[in-house]
Amino acid sequence: LESNHFLLLQFTCFHPLCRKFPPSVKYRRLFISELIRRLEAADCDPLDELYDALAEVLGAEEDTECYKTYLLPCGAAVSLSESVALILGGTTGLVTWEAALHLTEWALDHQQTFRGRTVLELGSGVGLTVTCHPTVLQKLRDNVDLNGLDEQTVRVEELDWSTVTDEQLRAFGADTVIAAGQSRSIFNSFGRRLTLFVCVFSPCWVFLRLLADVRHGKMIKLYIK
Repeated sequence: LESNHFLLLQFTCFHPLCRKFPPSVKYRRLFISELIRRLEAADCDPLDELYDALAEVLGAEEDTECYKTYLLPCGAAVSLSESVALILGGTTGLVTWEAALHLTEWALDHQQTFRGRTVLELGSGVGLTVTCHPTVLQKLRDNVDLNGLDEQTVRVEELDWSTVTDEQLRAFGADTVIAAGQSRSIFNSFGRRLTLFVCVFSPCWVFLRLLADVRHGKMIKLYIK
């Protein structure tokens, strides 16, 4: 049983990815506390290493940034540096939103749609498929470097779609345009430019994945309109 506990630690708290790219202090504290609670509820004695890990995280100060790591079906991992606050520096683009996760899952299920194509993503945020805020753009560049991608593979550019021209769009040479989780405040200006995107990139694929939750419940109707 102890060996199973140690393996659990090796695949979570002590995993090399967790050591190199640690999640937020709050997340680690909650995870380890819940793990200990469940082990004790099952009349299992948690390993001393688990209590040591809890003591370490309880004594750690919460930073303004953390890492989130996403494991891909192929076995590779994508690690992103993100803000622990939903809003920082006047932008919400320093965290990964649910719409980006949905778009990523869709892309993984439809890899043939993107294979061999040049993809333009609008509002990429921190990097996991969401603004042209200078801090967000720099964070995106940092995450591109963090995952070992070069400018031949991924290029980060500022693009204000309220003023973008067809010449600027054609310069990207994109075959596919994607976007996820765009806020209502920028949706109207984007909607007015959608015809331009379609005309410039026709007959490319244009994917708009809008998160239809309470906050964005009316966005699908706006898009259709």
